[in-house]
Amino acid sequence: MDLRIVAVGVTWVVSFASAIHAAAPLDPANGTWHIGLDKLFGEDARGGKRLDIYPVFIDGRWVNALATARMFNTSVHLVEESDVRVTEDRQVVGRIKALITPDTWVPQDGQAFHIEAEIRGRLNDQLQLSGTYTARRTDGRPIHGEIKNVEANLIGAVGRTE
Repeated sequence: MDLRIVAVGVTWVVSFASAIHAAAPLDPANGTWHIGLDKLFGEDARGGKRLDIYPVFIDGRWVNALATARMFNTSVHLVEESDVRVTEDRQVVGRIKALITPDTWVPQDGQAFHIEAEIRGRLNDQLQLSGTYTARRTDGRPIHGEIKNVEANLIGAVGRTE
């Protein structure tokens, strides 16, 4: 058999299989999400200093998550608890508790602290997340400046877990 025919056949099969895999729809019950708590740490000339949370959902259940806040500090923050869920009408609701860890510069006292956030969002047809959230430090101290309770926009989207 001519190797060119085999190569063309293999290329077609691989291309077809890739197209089928790429066409699979996003699934909020089985994906890696981005949930952004905009302006949690205030804002500056560049915009809101948000906490970006990256949870993994398997079979509709929040399995684990990490968070970053690139405009706040360079640490990875640990999401310790969550009861976030998606309702049948694509409402995204629940509570998130995270440990905000210090780096060398921020926060100034060098101490870790916990925040709790209550999210109220909705997924659109493209599985992009919008809504609002309310957050506070669990020790009652201000999150930034003199602000103890933050209420701002919620942003994000559902992605594939690969």
